Amino acid sequence: MSDLMEYKCRNCGGYLEFDAVLQKLKCPYCESIFDISEFEDETKDTKEENVSPGWSEDELEHMYVYGCKSCGGEIIGDDTLGATRCPYCGNTVVMKEQFSGDLRPDLIIPFAKTKEEAVRNLEGHVKKSIFAPKSYKSRESLEEIRGVYVPFWLYDTDADFDMDFAARVMGRSWREGDFICQEYKDFRIHKAGSVDFKDVPVDASTKMADDLMDALEPFDMKDAVPFNPVYMAGYAADRYDVDQYENESRLDNRISDAVNSDIRNSLTEYASLKYVGGHVHVGQKHAKYVLLPVWILSSVWNDEIYTYAMNGQTGKVSGRIPVDPVNVRKYWLKYSTVFAVLVFIISMIGLII
Repeated sequence: MSDLMEYKCRNCGGYLEFDAVLQKLKCPYCESIFDISEFEDETKDTKEENVSPGWSEDELEHMYVYGCKSCGGEIIGDDTLGATRCPYCGNTVVMKEQFSGDLRPDLIIPFAKTKEEAVRNLEGHVKKSIFAPKSYKSRESLEEIRGVYVPFWLYDTDADFDMDFAARVMGRSWREGDFICQEYKDFRIHKAGSVDFKDVPVDASTKMADDLMDALEPFDMKDAVPFNPVYMAGYAADRYDVDQYENESRLDNRISDAVNSDIRNSLTEYASLKYVGGHVHVGQKHAKYVLLPVWILSSVWNDEIYTYAMNGQTGKVSGRIPVDPVNVRKYWLKYSTVFAVLVFIISMIGLII
């Protein structure tokens, strides 16, 4: 069986990479193309009772953890991994130790957006940012963007809810002398029931900011396939460091917010709506371990980390671009000067008239 991410071209012997456009393995040297089925993973997932099996000894043989000296981030790769910078903080990463001990993922969504698409997308955002540092706009800097499979837990669960709202409906209005009168009616609304949730994602890495990952959603789980290390060829993968039970409180909050939002969106006929009280009880949870594709570029500017991310499946983007104070001052000076000149011209015209 092939080792993780070491799938060699049968024509020239070069290491193959997963092509996001073709959804096949492609040799970057001789451009040969191979179907995934030609490198089928022989250790199929036989998960029982929500427990994923471990990696096989053959898979672990060439797996290493690359550790960042700055932020402590860890990504999984082999000894041929070309990444030289941490996707989380932009600093140099070094091979730390051989990988061992983590659960094997249940599912994976393969990359559908290429690196070139990610770079072009980022270029477009940088061009719109007039305050971005000049060095950040260089093609060389943008090429540092990395494709990383980010670990997530996918939860199936249900929720019982019992909630009360105070609502108001506005009626007719009329004038009486100097006063305007307004008729209204107040209601007490009670909502109770249950709702099922399937494949609710919660990221399983403390290195990835939760709001950044939330902003990249949704991922279309219809494209998820049983995990096969072939899809990781040419990419890195983050190790999960938050287990499924540690994530449950955040899951509960997300589901509670979703239920509250759905109920509010269903009560659109009222002029005002106020939550009075109640509860949302999340039931038993069943989790799957999944790797989701993300393009990440992190950079350090004035001792602050700026992270840009793009959903590797849909192309949705999120994150921040550095701001150069020198550029801010230049634009402020430029336009303040123009404004002062305009004021002077207008004042002179006024004197002449």
